[in-house]
Amino acid sequence: MIRYNLNMQVPAALKAVNYTDTLIFSGSCFSEHIANKLKALNIHVNALPNGIVFNPLSVLEPFKRILGNTEFTEEDLLFHDGYWHGIYHHGSFSEITVSETLHRMNHALHQLKRDLEHASHLFVTFGTAYAYRLNSDNRIVANCHKIPQSEFTKQLLQSSQMEEACRDTFGHLQNQYPNLQIVLTVSPVRHLRDGISENLLSKSLLISLCHHLKNTMSGIDYFPAYEIVNEDLRDYRFFESDGAHPNAMAIDCVFEKFTGSSCNIVTKDYIRDIAAFNKLCAHKILKSGGEEYIKLMSAIEQKRAQLSALYQIDL
Repeated sequence: MIRYNLNMQVPAALKAVNYTDTLIFSGSCFSEHIANKLKALNIHVNALPNGIVFNPLSVLEPFKRILGNTEFTEEDLLFHDGYWHGIYHHGSFSEITVSETLHRMNHALHQLKRDLEHASHLFVTFGTAYAYRLNSDNRIVANCHKIPQSEFTKQLLQSSQMEEACRDTFGHLQNQYPNLQIVLTVSPVRHLRDGISENLLSKSLLISLCHHLKNTMSGIDYFPAYEIVNEDLRDYRFFESDGAHPNAMAIDCVFEKFTGSSCNIVTKDYIRDIAAFNKLCAHKILKSGGEEYIKLMSAIEQKRAQLSALYQIDL
């Protein structure tokens, strides 16, 4: 029999997720995809406090700001092509005025701080060990925002540099929020623009970093998103046409592995039931007002009442 995957078994999480928990996701694309799926299931998620960012130092920046009780200021912005951009943020935070840009950045920062007060889990996804330094002041940026490459210097972050930053930030987070479970992942997205060999080098440094932190710090867990896509599935059927980004099938597979290993039994039942309810709500009927439409609306309301009572939630 031909094997199309390795049927990888993911160990149970150190701390199981419950559907009533507040979850925080930060970093690269794994965080975005999983967070969006959980949001669709009415689970409280704080996603991407500085947008999609890739290198570990930039991923950690919002948490360093909270620990240091400092907001983002105009010194953290660059002006290019009519917009103000954050050196620690994705372009989704960019605006045409300084005040609006900083308002959005610091609003997200304040929301992150509020959610950290009662969050059960922080999922941190690292995408690449390559980073860009701004030549004018040597600061590492999260995004170049299409500013000419001549204004930046690309570098491969050193293992010791990344480890020191993670230990410092995670250690202080654990001290301030003792109930917070930190889970590390490495994005399965291939950074092919860096080069194939260079991407593998980068990912190997990140995987090594995550495992070393897990093995030497208490309260740190690891979810193998990279390994599921690139070692278990390892087939271009599971990638978009660019050969770099996992497609919907791969994301669904990772999510299934994630819920199977990270969620408690009640939450697995909850996910099954809410997913079925969402599918029922998405059912399309060509014309409203007819008998079929009335039956569908009745079925939706009955199911809504049933699930709301069962799980003590508002749907």
